[in-house]
Amino acid sequence: MQEKTEQPHEFQETVDYTRFLTPDPTIFELINILSQEETHYVTYSHT
Repeated sequence: MQEKTEQPHEFQETVDYTRFLTPDPTIFELINILSQEETHYVTYSHT
């Protein structure tokens, strides 16, 4: 019975997910920059 009250929250998550998937150059650029920084961090820690 408690799961039914959590359903709206799940729906909200899917809405955020679809909004995240919408083709937005700025978002993609941000992700690209973030992933690049992550790889930089990885190489720095490994060296």
